[in-house]
Amino acid sequence: MIGKQLFRMFPPGIKLIENVFKKGEPLIIENFKYMKEEGKEVAADIKIYPLKNSSGGISGAMVITEDINERKGGREEVAHSEKMLSAGELATSVAHGIGNPLTIISGNIQLLIGKINKKDPREKELKLIRKEVERCKKIVEALLEYSRLSKYKGKPINISKLIEEHSRW
Repeated sequence: MIGKQLFRMFPPGIKLIENVFKKGEPLIIENFKYMKEEGKEVAADIKIYPLKNSSGGISGAMVITEDINERKGGREEVAHSEKMLSAGELATSVAHGIGNPLTIISGNIQLLIGKINKKDPREKELKLIRKEVERCKKIVEALLEYSRLSKYKGKPINISKLIEEHSRW
């Protein structure tokens, strides 16, 4: 952006830039949001430094912008991963909390079905209960499967690159 007029390059911050020219002091703005000409919202860290001429007057400004959308996206991705991990842990807890009693109910239903006469009208009801317990157990198994899928899976990163990207002035 070298050689561009500052006010055209950075229209949303005209008032801020005018203050830099009036006061002659640098301005640092973090997480400044503005719309680009194509309608895309941009978040940036902006640093504006006045450029003084030999007589001490301000002849221009140096503007340094850093697009922080990627950095924000990384934070959002981490937050989402943490939520998924919590959801997986909750699913595991619920599945075990419900699954254990279902196993006991299922076993007792089986025992009752085995003890009653095949012509007993309660057999039909007990078989219906067994069928519904099995349906509930399948839901619990699906919850457990979900919890296994949502476990955080780390990936290797280049720590030197990460430090370099986040330690720029």
